[in-house]
Amino acid sequence: MYVADDQLNWLDLLLQVQFAYNNLVHHLTGFTPYVVVHSHHLPHPMLPSDPVVLLLTADDITEAEPELYTQVHTVLTTANIQYAHAHDAKHLDIPELGPGDFVWLSNKNLPL
Repeated sequence: MYVADDQLNWLDLLLQVQFAYNNLVHHLTGFTPYVVVHSHHLPHPMLPSDPVVLLLTADDITEAEPELYTQVHTVLTTANIQYAHAHDAKHLDIPELGPGDFVWLSNKNLPL
């Protein structure tokens, strides 16, 4: 994607960037954002339209949605659990403190 030195042509390229993003397969889900939202692939604006996409009915789309959403939800939930586990492994539990407990404070960031 090319942007001029003066940065004034980004608006002209915005639709191309949006199209590219919506057709980028996500590494976790294995689907593009457009497929997850609309249950079919985005037709390319520069190519002849795929007749199969044009002939999809609402029933065809709604039949594919539950399986697609279940698969995406499962993959994202698994990824969130893995991310949480990796995060928790690097952080210590904060001890419970009660009234009267002594704590050490650093005056490094306190104006004295």
